[in-house]
Amino acid sequence: MTTSATASSTKPVRQRVLSLSDSIPKVRRRKERRMGARKGRVLLFVLTIFVLSVAAPELYAADKTSPEPSRNSIIHILTQIQRADYEGDRPALKRLHDEMTPIPEDKKLASQVLYWRGFALWRRAINGFNETPTPKDLEEDLTQAVTDFKGAIARDPASVEPEIGAGSSLGYLMYLHKNDSTRVQELFQQSSPLLKEAMAAAPDNPRLLWVLGPMRWSSPPERGGGQDKAFESYNRGLEAIRNQKRDASDPLDPSWGEPELLMSLAWSNLNRTTPDLNAAEQDAQAALKIVPYWHYVRDILMPQIRAAQAKTLPAALGSSQTAFETFKGFEGKWAIRSGQKTLPIEMTYESDSKGSIVTERFGKELSVFYRDGQSLLMTHFCNAGNQPRLRLGENTRPGVFEFQMFDITNLQSADADHVERVVYRIIDDKTIDLEIVWKNGKSEESEKYTLTRLDREQHLGN
Repeated sequence: MTTSATASSTKPVRQRVLSLSDSIPKVRRRKERRMGARKGRVLLFVLTIFVLSVAAPELYAADKTSPEPSRNSIIHILTQIQRADYEGDRPALKRLHDEMTPIPEDKKLASQVLYWRGFALWRRAINGFNETPTPKDLEEDLTQAVTDFKGAIARDPASVEPEIGAGSSLGYLMYLHKNDSTRVQELFQQSSPLLKEAMAAAPDNPRLLWVLGPMRWSSPPERGGGQDKAFESYNRGLEAIRNQKRDASDPLDPSWGEPELLMSLAWSNLNRTTPDLNAAEQDAQAALKIVPYWHYVRDILMPQIRAAQAKTLPAALGSSQTAFETFKGFEGKWAIRSGQKTLPIEMTYESDSKGSIVTERFGKELSVFYRDGQSLLMTHFCNAGNQPRLRLGENTRPGVFEFQMFDITNLQSADADHVERVVYRIIDDKTIDLEIVWKNGKSEESEKYTLTRLDREQHLGN
């Protein structure tokens, strides 16, 4: 290091002078470059302002580096979004939202894409409210959903669907900020005009009526709300959607709503001032018939309904020793409903042979219940000409009585149709759900009925 330093200090004077003279134009050039850079930054700033002013009306600019998605690919993603929503798959909803890019240039198609992007995050947040602990990203989801919906409105102002989604998302944001009255008022000022415009343009839109239901449920009667108003909204929406002609609709246009309305009716019947647990279960089952894999209805709402039903049943119904007395209590006539259809026959129960048996007549088909020691047996005299004998199994749920076949007479062959299992589930003192399971070889089929107790003057014979 000493040698190098000495060599530098002994550099010829002429060379050092030349080096100094060379540096003078370099300083000038650096100054010129700084001036040029400053001018360049000013020009860049002006250009940026110009570009932003041109792009301001567009919430989303089309991505020129990526090809626009085809209609088929968009339909495929929205189908996945709807399934992920019902399955409660929040990670998938986020991923599918992000996959729905770039935004097409065609305004109608762009509006539809932005609607389904908003839908994905709106439903992601709603599913999050059902999780414990509550996720911390609900506000982020709802805020982005509002942005997407507003983008859809900007491209297709005539469509009410994004107004409905945005209005509902803002309502959930109001709930998250319920302790901040100023913020609630700000959000209300955004939500109210959207929903009013939707109500004016499409008052019978079933998705709008579904969104309005909870708002009416929580509003006092003097402000046009109340539980009856919520039921009215849901039932009106259900009637509207069942009357729609779905075949002619664009698959990119929203057509959801029937299972959601049924779910809301089930929840409302469960939570109304005087719960109607039978109606709650029927509505929930109807929703599951449309969407069997709906996580919320299957895994959250139905168990809540079952728990409420169990609380209303006498404690004795849980004991197999008193099951026979329970069946004696069925005495009388019952209407039989299969799905939405009431059958033209009745179910009749009578206690005979000095109280030692209970007969059940399903139309003209006879079953007899009787005790055998500590067991309760049922012999079913089937119209098929065979007679299965069934034994009551151990009661694992209050009010549920399941009989399982243990032998049978006059069975034509091992594969012949016969009753394998019969399940009675008591909903309340006037309602029973009946399930009859038939076996044919290795396969089984189930018949489900709802029995409703008739008053004396109601039975079909009068």
